[in-house]
Amino acid sequence: MQTEVHQTMEGQFQLLFDNVKIEMQNQTAELKDSITKSIMDSMYEKLIPIVEENKELKTRVDTLEKEIESLKRAGRSNNIVEFD
Repeated sequence: MQTEVHQTMEGQFQLLFDNVKIEMQNQTAELKDSITKSIMDSMYEKLIPIVEENKELKTRVDTLEKEIESLKRAGRSNNIVEFD
């Protein structure tokens, strides 16, 4: 009788342990996903101004390159030799 009770309790503890283990794995996965999302959102928010500034700088570089090209053409038409 004692052995049966012991085996039953052992089985119940094993089942409880397995359930706790599964629940902890689920919570770990949820926590990992939550932390990852939080970090990604934070990084995205910090990148927005950098991306906007990058677009603005690219536009300014394009404009300046066009101005340089225009000045070079004007210099050539006035027979001014330019050395880079």
